[in-house]
Amino acid sequence: MPMFSEKLKSEQPIVYQTLFNALSKDSVSHCYIFAGPQGTAKMETALLLAQSLVCEDKEGPFACEQCVTCLRVQENNYADLIIIDGKNESIKIEQIEKLQKQFSQTALEKANRKIFIINNCENITLKAANSLLKFIEEPFNNITGIFITTRLDNVIPTIVSRCQPLYFKPVTTTSFMDQGLEKGLDPLTAYLAAELASSTEEMFEIADNDSFNTAKMYFIEFMNEYFEDKRS
Repeated sequence: MPMFSEKLKSEQPIVYQTLFNALSKDSVSHCYIFAGPQGTAKMETALLLAQSLVCEDKEGPFACEQCVTCLRVQENNYADLIIIDGKNESIKIEQIEKLQKQFSQTALEKANRKIFIINNCENITLKAANSLLKFIEEPFNNITGIFITTRLDNVIPTIVSRCQPLYFKPVTTTSFMDQGLEKGLDPLTAYLAAELASSTEEMFEIADNDSFNTAKMYFIEFMNEYFEDKRS
């Protein structure tokens, strides 16, 4: 199974090297903000960083990605990891207060490291953001926060100013296609879906879409007839 850290190194070398250096020197920031277009593996990178902070079997700065602890982080089944997502609705103060309450208590896991990830952080309410600011203004050594956004300009500036930013560059169509091929898509489907998609997730949704597959079938028939006519 390919390691995500290798994919990160290939697709986002600056992000990879920044985290590599921080983990190697034990100088991980208390808060990061991962910013970049959709489909740039920001959440996957956040989980890799979380794994790397608690992995018991790693041989280098990054997590092994395969041990029980790493798998629990990947599956959001790690007691000292809290993930809040503002994709479908705004992030409210009640969610932040719950986060603060849990992290004010003793860590439950062996690593004694608490991590929170706030995805689509541009959708946090002002009241919730103000409550969170008090929490991240005085960082604790065993707490790491990761904010994720596709719209950095919409994130409350006071949150941005308290985080170390990491910028994710757009992923190329070729990279999407390669990921599709790795997951078993045939070359034509991978090529067409990659050209239409803005993220890996969207590419696979397109590949499964009935209308897309019907159009692909007509395209194949048309091309077959075209080449038959050219040969006759």
